[in-house]
Amino acid sequence: MTNFSKKFIIIVCLVLAVSGVQRAFAQKQASDSTKKSGRVIMSMNPENPDTVFTANAYFTVNLLSTFTTDRSGTLSYVITGPGGKKVKAESQHVKLAPTCPIGYPFSIPTLHSGTYKIGFTLSLSGYQDTISNTFIIKGDEARKDSVIVMTLSPHSSDGIFATNAAYTLGVSSTFPSAQKATLSYLVTTEAGKKVKADSIHVSIGTVGTANYDFNIPPVQPGFYKISFMVNTPDYTDTIRKAFGIKPQLVRSQHGKPADFEAFWQQAKTQLAQVKPEYKVTEIANCRDNRRVFEIEMKSLDGLLIRGFLTEPKSHIKGKKFAVLLGLPGYQVPLGPMYGTDPDIAIFTLNIRGSGYSRDVINVRRESYIVLNLEDKNRYVLRGAIMDCVRAVDFIYTRPELRHDNIIAAGGSLGGFLALATCGVDQRISFCSAANPILCDVRNLPHEVDWPLIDINLYIKTRPGLTMDKVMDNLDYFDGKNFASDIKCKTLVGMGMLDNIAPPDHVYAAYNELNTDKHIIIFRDLAHEIGKWYNVYEGRWMRDTFALF
Repeated sequence: MTNFSKKFIIIVCLVLAVSGVQRAFAQKQASDSTKKSGRVIMSMNPENPDTVFTANAYFTVNLLSTFTTDRSGTLSYVITGPGGKKVKAESQHVKLAPTCPIGYPFSIPTLHSGTYKIGFTLSLSGYQDTISNTFIIKGDEARKDSVIVMTLSPHSSDGIFATNAAYTLGVSSTFPSAQKATLSYLVTTEAGKKVKADSIHVSIGTVGTANYDFNIPPVQPGFYKISFMVNTPDYTDTIRKAFGIKPQLVRSQHGKPADFEAFWQQAKTQLAQVKPEYKVTEIANCRDNRRVFEIEMKSLDGLLIRGFLTEPKSHIKGKKFAVLLGLPGYQVPLGPMYGTDPDIAIFTLNIRGSGYSRDVINVRRESYIVLNLEDKNRYVLRGAIMDCVRAVDFIYTRPELRHDNIIAAGGSLGGFLALATCGVDQRISFCSAANPILCDVRNLPHEVDWPLIDINLYIKTRPGLTMDKVMDNLDYFDGKNFASDIKCKTLVGMGMLDNIAPPDHVYAAYNELNTDKHIIIFRDLAHEIGKWYNVYEGRWMRDTFALF
């Protein structure tokens, strides 16, 4: 790998690391007077995204200060149990430098099983802010010392098969005597419908590992969940995986609205009528190799949105930089991204209602995805996508930025925004969408919990609103419908076990791409991507932009 590739990987890792819809996250908007002098963005990342722990809970609190001078203070937490009873508390000294993100890890002492609330409070001179979340401790159930160990090896490195799936199941035992057991598998659709099942009876010895081959009868092209079980009179265990059959044939049975392109052209026309009123403010920077700017601009409906631009310092007069447009995950604030690549500027955008851009839209986390969903012309993601287009408008105003070398990149909601932005704006040269949500939306019911739980709750609060009407509106915000309009090179990443952006939905969008494209599948990951994605992205981007 070249040094250039390594540098770019560092940058993209920073952008994609913040994407994750399952990450617990909260922020309280500062007062107007505090905004003028500075503020601190706080985010809380649990080690386990579902905030369920077996004994010790682990959290990292990330802090980003926009004060112009160093600030010191304390970061403390208080844990309360049922009835608000205080259980544990701790504090530590913190020191914040301007625009330098820093994370403080916390290992919570062992707690009994139950549900708890944790609140972190940052206290600086003349400034205080708090974020909180709930978490669950599930103590390990008592079990015998003896266990049966299963290892599963698919006969395909990425879990994709041409005809029928095949696995080798390795079984070993620590029981003192041989165990009569049943080994079985169950194949279901992503929606949980049973497709195939079979079982065999075996005797598991006390020495070594016995291997058993399973050839799954052919199934239709698509993605499937598979569970392997071992059962004895005293012991049960399960391994859950997924596989794909001829995914290149996966197509949604639902088409895009006939006026899809006209709908988005009208949105862009309305955006063009809003004067951007760009405001660029250079801010204090703790890094010697970059200049940092806070960007403010007006977007659709006159809403103020913000972002950060970091540019490498260069002694080459008139040097122009390729641009990474970093798009946020769900309700994730993006501060300045630095990196060390001397050829790439990074523009991180906070869409309306997220991060720094919450002046007008400042709703609860679960309410954002459904805001004004009953009206496609007022739905929050219509404005959010236009915010991304406005960010490209801004890039085009900067003479030091290469307007022909723009990469739009993000994960989760950011992956969706990358597809959507590249679908409606042909000025972008490279699209990188990791775990994009909201693809093939009409097939999401019965396959995912989120955002369907929030959508169903929203429908109940809106008389006359139905799921059919919601789906009619979401057709205009379906990742697969944007994909067919993308002209630039596109990289897609997905986890085979993703229950938020299921693989069949991601592939439904990927197969609509009619451009130079590549997909990287992570067989054993859920709503995340592995390091190889960043390596491949960096190499392909540099080749595309001729950054040698």
